[in-house]
Amino acid sequence: MVQDVFPCNGAGRWFPADKAGLQSVVDNFLAQAKVQSHNPLAVVAPHAGYAYSGAGAGLAYKALAGHEDIRRVIIIGPSHSASFEGVSVLSGFKNYETPLGLIKIDTDACEALLDKKHFCYKKEAHAPEHSVENQIPFIQRALPGASIVPCVAGFLFPDDFAEIGATFRTMLDGKTVIAVSSDFTHYGASFGYVPFAGDIRNNLEKLDGKAIQKIEAADTAGFLEYIEKTGATICGRIAIGVMCSAIAGMAKGRLLKYYTSSDDSGDFSHTVCYASIVMEKV
Repeated sequence: MVQDVFPCNGAGRWFPADKAGLQSVVDNFLAQAKVQSHNPLAVVAPHAGYAYSGAGAGLAYKALAGHEDIRRVIIIGPSHSASFEGVSVLSGFKNYETPLGLIKIDTDACEALLDKKHFCYKKEAHAPEHSVENQIPFIQRALPGASIVPCVAGFLFPDDFAEIGATFRTMLDGKTVIAVSSDFTHYGASFGYVPFAGDIRNNLEKLDGKAIQKIEAADTAGFLEYIEKTGATICGRIAIGVMCSAIAGMAKGRLLKYYTSSDDSGDFSHTVCYASIVMEKV
């Protein structure tokens, strides 16, 4: 049975719960973003609370804003709470609700994906998942009228990336873009990741920078090998790998902004890093 509305879960926690407040915050981040892209095919945007992720998300979605030909956004985010294999596609809902109102879910596309190998619907992957939801208010303001295909990436085997990417590639019809939701390296003892103890800010940028180079080249194998080698705690690595596989040979990336949660405080003992990237058609 198809229901009308998938309810918002993160309002008041990750972003403002009232319409006016949320619209003001999102519009301000978009207005501050001085970036243009003539031929975007995908973006990578962070998903932390808007106090941290908003500047990066604003840049990514400003790169999409004004492109009236974009009518659909495939959102791919990581799962922070559910453990499963494959990619879970939100099923059974016509619209997704945020404090800004309803945004249409492309139910036909969602159901078509569920007929493909590696795709499934895991209710528990979507209900609490902020990685996908945090992208939606920016889509609502930057691309009014666009529909969404909400996807949460679970565990994948190495050979799965090419097959899943090929499925998403068939959806890139000139009116569809991919939005990957990912923060970058999580550094500190509380994250169980302390690969270096000195010159932390510069070393973090070097660490993530090499990963970003692989993303910009849409080099799935190189990106995954680098993650395996370094252990870099990039939470959306699966989603990024899928996106790279989907657009390989079609686009190259451009880093819009790299920053960390500790840039203002200067205390890098517990730090999350963020990057905003646009993948542009070649």
